Amino acid sequence: MCTYSFSRSEDGRRIISMNRDEARERHEGAFSHHKADTPQLLYPTDERSGGTWFGCNSQGLCLALLNRYQCENPYASLSRGLLIPRFLSNWDSAAKLKQLTRDELLAYPPFDMIASDHQACFQLTWDGDSVQVVHHTIKDFSFSSSALNTDVVLAKRQSQFRTLLDQNKLSTTDSLLRAKQILTYFHLVSDPSHSEQGVLMDRPEAHTKSICQVIIDGHALSFRYLDEQCLASFRTMPQLKEKNDNYGLMVECVATAKPLSN
Repeated sequence: MCTYSFSRSEDGRRIISMNRDEARERHEGAFSHHKADTPQLLYPTDERSGGTWFGCNSQGLCLALLNRYQCENPYASLSRGLLIPRFLSNWDSAAKLKQLTRDELLAYPPFDMIASDHQACFQLTWDGDSVQVVHHTIKDFSFSSSALNTDVVLAKRQSQFRTLLDQNKLSTTDSLLRAKQILTYFHLVSDPSHSEQGVLMDRPEAHTKSICQVIIDGHALSFRYLDEQCLASFRTMPQLKEKNDNYGLMVECVATAKPLSN
């Protein structure tokens, strides 16, 4: 179970946020920032696999991977989390992602990968049998995955995001404030009566493990990572949620351009 949102502010910045829902006993590893690489890579890691579910590079490409629980692939043998580091390290990743074939993905369990760069935002769906690519052209949207009550949970989270947009709670002039509000009014919202359905999810065996948020423009990006300890504080002291910009790891990176070919 995971929840992703995409928002483009009036100044053109992309605000991309994602909750990672995972088993309580599966912990996250260290945050990885490959400063010496070109482009630079930034992403959190899974302690067990070493892979990731969310990451970006200094070229402005952001990738998010959500498990596709409603599909199966009996041939899967590789971790989906290894895909993001692989593609972030390539200057032409956006184009290469769109060209992925069934044969290239047959070793991976089903997933949805949402890719965004300065030119476009698209979603690649691998259902274990075929590959589909859909382009997102609207300014704001959300997407979720869920292993439990899939249809009900996904519809509820979509409705919550649409309500947030309809209520005009998000700043249209300040992208930093807009990013903070997206966390406060969506990604950090729990459901006391149905905790397993909240965007900030809690079940006996699983919960929202962390939240990532990046703000990207043509000059730089900022990456905020709210880890399990941060979310534990928000759960015990909900009043802190409105001050979420004071918490978590913040990493900033200057944009880099693709080297000219000889």
